[in-house]
This record gives sequence, C-alpha cells and structure tokens, in this order.
Amino acid sequence: AALVLFAVALITAIPSATVGAEPAIIDEAGGSCLPCGDDCLACGGRRTIWVDQASGDDDNSGLSREEALRTIGRGAELIGGGDVMIVRPGTYYENPVFRDLGSTAEAPVWILSEKPGQAVISGLWPEAEQGGVRWSPVGDGVYAAAHGDSFMGEADGRFLFRYKSITDLLADEVVGFRKPRYGFVHDGGWLYLRLPNDADPNGRPVRLTDHFSRPVVTIENAPHLIIDGFAITGAGGTDAIKSDRASHHLTLRNLVVTQSRRAARLPDHSLFEWSEYSYPGFYRFADDLIELNQGDNEAIYELVKTYFADDGNAYLEGGIAESFETPSEHVEFRYLYIHQVFDGQRLGAFNHAASHHNICDYVYDDCIEFEHWRSTHPGINLHVHDSLILNAAGSALSHQSTHDGMQGPHFVYRNVIYNTDFRHAHPPYLVKNKRLKPSNQIVYHHNLLQNWKGDNGDWGRTNWLYWDNPAGAPEHLTFRNNILLFDDLSDTGRQVEPDSDHNILINDQDNLDVRGDRGLYLGEDASALVFEDEAKLDFGLRPGSPAIDAGEPLPESWPDSRRPSGKPDIGPFEFGQAPGPDWPRPRRTVFTATMPDRWPSAPR
Repeated sequence: AALVLFAVALITAIPSATVGAEPAIIDEAGGSCLPCGDDCLACGGRRTIWVDQASGDDDNSGLSREEALRTIGRGAELIGGGDVMIVRPGTYYENPVFRDLGSTAEAPVWILSEKPGQAVISGLWPEAEQGGVRWSPVGDGVYAAAHGDSFMGEADGRFLFRYKSITDLLADEVVGFRKPRYGFVHDGGWLYLRLPNDADPNGRPVRLTDHFSRPVVTIENAPHLIIDGFAITGAGGTDAIKSDRASHHLTLRNLVVTQSRRAARLPDHSLFEWSEYSYPGFYRFADDLIELNQGDNEAIYELVKTYFADDGNAYLEGGIAESFETPSEHVEFRYLYIHQVFDGQRLGAFNHAASHHNICDYVYDDCIEFEHWRSTHPGINLHVHDSLILNAAGSALSHQSTHDGMQGPHFVYRNVIYNTDFRHAHPPYLVKNKRLKPSNQIVYHHNLLQNWKGDNGDWGRTNWLYWDNPAGAPEHLTFRNNILLFDDLSDTGRQVEPDSDHNILINDQDNLDVRGDRGLYLGEDASALVFEDEAKLDFGLRPGSPAIDAGEPLPESWPDSRRPSGKPDIGPFEFGQAPGPDWPRPRRTVFTATMPDRWPSAPR
C-alpha cells in the first residue's frame, strides 16, 4: 500500500489543515510521565526528591510527597548523582541553578515534572501575569507602571512588540511600515504599555519578561543531567536554559519554551527532543501587520531587521538553541515543534550535528540556519532530514557565510518543505546561500520542495528555488532525486547554475538547469505526480507515479543514499513505505512517556 502519511501522523492532530490557522501552543497534559511510577528506586534512582509549590516547605526533607520542598532551587541543593527530583504542578517564579551535582553516565540526575507541561518555571513578571499590577493611565491608551526593562510580552493572544521610544509606540508607522496600536517601551524606570484595542491592563493578565535578559534555568558542572516535562518561560533576550561546557551530555525533553529569544545553550553531546518552542501570539501580531500593510508579509521582517539595525538586529533573532564560541559538537535535535518565532534553529552554531523528525511552522525569517556566522564556527558535517517545514516566510533553509572558513558538508534529505498559507508565508526563495565556496558541498537529495508565486507585496512576487549573490559560488550546491513543485521559476535569483540531475519539476515551463539532463519535466499540474492526496498533505506515491524507480543511485558516502534499492524513487518517500512512528510529530504539543534514553535502566 502507498504511504499513509500526514492523514495519520499530522492531520489527525488538528481538525483540518486549515489555511492560515493559528497553531496551538499546548494541549492539556494528564498522567505522570514517570514510567516507573512514584518509586524512582525502581528506576535505579538513589533517592526521590519531591517539590510542591502549593503545599511544600523548604524546611522539609523532600523525601516524600508529604515532606515536599517548596522550591526547585532548594531541591537543587539536595540532589546528587542518581537522584530524581519530581516537581508537582504549579508555577515556580524562580531561577534555579543546578551546580556540581556529581552526576555521571552511570548515575545521571533526572529533574522531572510530575505531569508534563504542568510545572512551569517562570521568569515572567509575577504580578503582571497575575493581573495584580496597578497601571496608571498616561493618555492615548497608554498605561505605565514602575519596573525594569522587559524584552518581550503577550496579552490578549497577541505578541507585544518592544519599541525604542514612547514616540515610536504611539506612531502609526516605523521604518516605512504601518504597525498595530499596541506594544510596550521602557523609559526612565517605567514600562509604558498599550494593549490591543486600547484595553485597560488593570486586573488583566499581561505576560512580560521580568528582566530584559536573564536565564530561567542555569546548569553548571552538571554533566549527564536530564530536564524533563517543564514549561519554561520568560528568559527574554537570552537562553531559557543556560549550561556551561562542563555540563556535557545534557538531555532536554518534553519542554515547552516561550517568551525566550533562545530555548537553550547546549554543550557537547546534548540531546533536545519532544519539545516546543514559540513566541505566544506572534502569528496574530504578524497577521495584524500584514493587514495594516495591504497584505505585505515582509513587514514583520523589516520591523525586526531594519528597526533594530543599529542594535545589530539582536531583537528576536535567536532560535531554539545556541552553542559556544568554540562550537559544541555531536548535538542532536529530534521531535521538536518550532513555530511562531522569528528564527527557528541555528544549526550552524554546532559541528557534527543532526536535526531530524522535527516540524517548523510559521518561522518568519529562516526556519533552519546552517549559517557560518562566526569565524570560529565552520559548520562541519550538518544534517537535516525527515522533517516537515511548513509555511516558511523567509527562507526554509539558509546556508550563508559572513566569514571565510566555512567547511561543510551540509546534507538535506527526506524533508517536506511546503507552504499552505500564502498570506503569512510566501517566501521569495526556499534555499538561501551566499559567500560560499565550491568546496563547501551542500547536498539536497530526496526532498519535496514546493512554493508558489504570490501577490502579497514585493516579498512574494518573486519565486526562486535558491538565491545567492555575486560573491557566492553556487556550483557547490547539488540537487538529486528531488521533487520540485513550483508555478513560476522565471526569476532565477542565481549567478551560476547548480549541479542538478534526476529531479522532477512541476512548473509553468521546463527548466533544464533545475531538473537536470536526466530529470523529468511534468508540466504545471501536480496531479501528474500521482500523490495519495496533496490537498491533505499526503505525499505518498500511488501506483503509476512517475517518481517510482526514477531516481539515481547516489554515492554511498551520502547519508540515506538508498543505494541498495538500485532504482530509488524520486522524492522523500519510497513507494509502499509506511510512515511508522519516526515521521515528524503532530502539529501540537505531544509528550513522550518513554524513559530517557540516557537513564541507566532505559531500554537500549
């Protein structure tokens, strides 16, 4: 049978693949994610430390539910190698530090939310989030309260943009773009706030980071630590979880990270899995910008990039993870849901790293950056595969260098890159590359890449497969066995043609440089590919598809080359292949109840 793809693994997670629908943030979670029950000794743990914000006391022993501690920070002082800390539901307004835990591969420390997503470690301003701040009206819908600077916020389901001055907050437009009449600014020890519809913030919850830039969780000299099941929010302009290099083999799982420019700073051999990263309300904020600017979805990009150009474009540019000046190595990202953010993933901050089985949805700059953005980060051996990239507003994947010395290779394979929302996400190109050398070696094979030309301002009126500038050398870029779904590739956007062959092209006209001499041009009707159901994003191949056995056997040195098949299919999915549990997680928050791979008694 042909592949039953998104109908099982994706569409069943939401009512329908509604065009323009705002993604959910988090589902209600139930049950315990502790596979061995309440007794962690059965899991090989030396002790179980309990924390309960509602009923605990930091003078307690913490060794039972009845003797639970009140704060995670106190628990961090008591745990040691092999221990498990179980944190009961509640909001913990604290900044815990896990330091010198004595954890090892044989005796890791497991910090666990009893119910996934229901223990919140918050760096937000507590009184504002609880609706307890006294806001004083100062005119024109603006209210003020004495407080330090904040980095980002959200209220009434909309992201609160941080402006540089009260003048800009009140203005109808900045940097040539019209803007919504809401947001905030810090000036002279006061926060000035204007909510959507000029609402009165008194008695209303307003989510603002309590500090401009402060990690929520800090990890120091604690290798083999596992943090599992928490919602972590409010780091502002830095990392929600900040580790040092001595805390290698860090595992982050079942997390929901919000209101933070980056989710984590990761050391060598880290694993980040089954987690969600988002700026709450960002989709609706971008939607308001698009409406005010007559459908131009470039406005959000310019508002961040141009408005903050004097600040080095630091506002909102981040992504789910960061490395160190000397890049971390052998880091893995899997089963992540990255959506409603400005930058998705800075994979180029790492070497010998893999990102797979992830979903990126509504990322307004670059979904995945292989970028060589520091002279010390050569971007060595980076892999992206088996992922779903939906609704890329800027570029889906970005390979670019601001310094000499980028090494590669970059391998991109078995991914689906597809746009369903032409209002929010209509990129001018799918792949961005510039200032690279032929030796950098960027390889795309067995992917489905789709984009249609739009009419939503200058941003969507061009349509390129990839873009480079005269300083680049795109002959390093190789396309093999890909399905390319376009409507108009007349705007090439490239200086030199790529090394392309055995690709299938759907377009209004043939393009030999894109499909290759031995590729196939099938006209402009995607139904010629004989997918299971493109309207439902089900790209399994039905009998009679011209993609079956039409591919080229690839070098054994390339990952997932399908060389043993002799005649691989073109595109990400082989005919008759079942998706199984390894296809990307649904487009909603889903937690795994499996024991961490790195826990000693976990099945191997």
